[in-house]
Amino acid sequence: MFDHWDHDQTVSALLTATDGASIHLVAGDARAFTQFELVLTCEKGEIAMRDGGFGIETRRVEGSGTFAGYRNLGERAASAGRYEEAMSLAIANIADHLDNADPGANPLASTGRNALAAQRLCEAIRLAALAKQKDET
Repeated sequence: MFDHWDHDQTVSALLTATDGASIHLVAGDARAFTQFELVLTCEKGEIAMRDGGFGIETRRVEGSGTFAGYRNLGERAASAGRYEEAMSLAIANIADHLDNADPGANPLASTGRNALAAQRLCEAIRLAALAKQKDET
């Protein structure tokens, strides 16, 4: 759906990681409300970035008190996010990396390779969505 910019489509996607794990990206319609959130659900629990990074919620997997052998997500634990510190932490990470004689001692948290890989994935998803839309018309 083109919910914000005419050239920037919002799409959901089903992906498969290199280890075979399924990844489901769920899109929201930006015309309804502004949303910048992320929920990661894994085998040991769930972590969610809420309110654009201003809040973090976690839920750990625990045994069911009702059904023997079942496992559920437990109660939410909320904490403040560190969104306001993101830029200063990134700058500190880069400075530490550049100032160290051994760059491997203070690796970058994210690199140009990470950014390029993310951009390639986004472009592949976008092109697949456009191809599907074309096939449906």
